[in-house]
Amino acid sequence: FLGPTYGGDTEWYLMAAEGRLGELIHPYSSRFLHPLVIGSLSSFLGADLHHVFLVVAVASVFLFFILVITILKNVLPNQFFVIQIFLSQNI
Repeated sequence: FLGPTYGGDTEWYLMAAEGRLGELIHPYSSRFLHPLVIGSLSSFLGADLHHVFLVVAVASVFLFFILVITILKNVLPNQFFVIQIFLSQNI
């Protein structure tokens, strides 16, 4: 992690994570669950908001990957198809 980047949606999600919901503009004012969880985790752990956003994002991608593999293992007849699907470039 090279440090905080600003631009785009970053400032709005940081404001929501800091609890400054009254300052948000539409559509960010309706997207408060994820930043609220991040802000709570940041306060509880005493960690920087940027790092908590990064950790939750990486964990989300990892858990999504595990979920997709689990579903594919239950749907596909052979478990080697799961490996072929993830390694194939021609999907």
